[in-house]
Amino acid sequence: MISLLNLKKPAAFALIAVALFVFADKLVVKTVMQREKSYIDFTSYYIAAYELRHGNSPYATLEIGENFIRNNVPSEDMLDMGINFPVPEKFAYTYPPLLALLLSPLTFLPYGTALYIWWAVNLLLLGGVILAVLSMLKETRFGLMLGMVLLLFLASMPSFETFSLGQVNYLVLLLCLLAFIFDRKGKILISAFMLAAASFIKITPAVLLLYFIFFSKGKRYFFWYLGFCAGFFAVCAFSAGTANFIHYLTFILPKLSGSYLLDNNKSLISLVSRVFKANPMVTPLALSNTAAAISTAVIALGLTIFAALRLKAASSLEGEENKLKAFSLALLLMLLIQTLLEIHHLIYAFLPLCVFVLYGKQKPALKGVLLALLLLMLNTRGWNAMEVFGRAWWVIFLTAPQVWGLALLFLLIYGLLKRQKEF
Repeated sequence: MISLLNLKKPAAFALIAVALFVFADKLVVKTVMQREKSYIDFTSYYIAAYELRHGNSPYATLEIGENFIRNNVPSEDMLDMGINFPVPEKFAYTYPPLLALLLSPLTFLPYGTALYIWWAVNLLLLGGVILAVLSMLKETRFGLMLGMVLLLFLASMPSFETFSLGQVNYLVLLLCLLAFIFDRKGKILISAFMLAAASFIKITPAVLLLYFIFFSKGKRYFFWYLGFCAGFFAVCAFSAGTANFIHYLTFILPKLSGSYLLDNNKSLISLVSRVFKANPMVTPLALSNTAAAISTAVIALGLTIFAALRLKAASSLEGEENKLKAFSLALLLMLLIQTLLEIHHLIYAFLPLCVFVLYGKQKPALKGVLLALLLLMLNTRGWNAMEVFGRAWWVIFLTAPQVWGLALLFLLIYGLLKRQKEF
């Protein structure tokens, strides 16, 4: 039987050819070359950066309620920005101010021009991500892993949505990967800076600190990270206004973390919250904010402790392979405990998926089945199970195969660390 990692070169060539074809079709023809522009995530970034450059809060247009967020953008501001299409009410900028500050120079240009520049930057960042992943995997040969990496990052739905929506995932993922790479080279100062920057563009990369505490120079890394975070905190407070940034930290962020029940949210915490909170998808088992809060805490703390114990045990072992598996586990933990999980976030799972393919000890046939299942689960929009089973509370758990794919991959990587510990 031919091993999964020893496919003939024509098969690898076919993977690469498919990846390049889909990339050219979806990311170039159907995105960059489309004539009509409409709202995407970059629109919110641009509006926030525009407000910030004009001395306003990046959250000036944001209204947030129990189960909604709303954009209230004045029409005259839209015209000034060069935005000639409607901005849906339910979308708004919900990141820390750092991203808006970084994008402020683009607001000197009309929106359409700024968007093309952002797409060009994202193409460069995507190239950086691919090179970083291949470097971490130590796979520079023409073969299956090269094809696998290109297929994931050039032809998958999560990557397509990251690019077409103008999302910031490529930048954040590259910063996370560089944090790992520089730490492995002993440059913890640069590594800590990269991780802190990622954490202040999106909050969730802060979870990766758990890996660095166990696998880097513990306290030293932690204090450098805190120092850079303090610096970014000061930058955010100065640029957006201390009161506005405090409002973000004390109201907006907790509000989103506690009740972000939009129908495109596939997170595990969100699924469980719908069992206890009023929502437009299913009928709750019981209405209880207390039960929702307790379940959220149990999921987040339980998974974190579960992963931390495995990372601590694995940290006593040597070898780059061991560190790569541990970092992959931390990436999956980050996805499983975040309160908002959308399709484009799943690109953070691609490195762990490649690690499973490289180091999984299953028989080729079983590994092939598991890989096909994972690719299917991580490359889908989900399923409207309510049309088949009705609106009972338990149906919500059938709507998000993405999170169950993440859970399966988490267990597989966890098992790889455990197996290495045993041997």
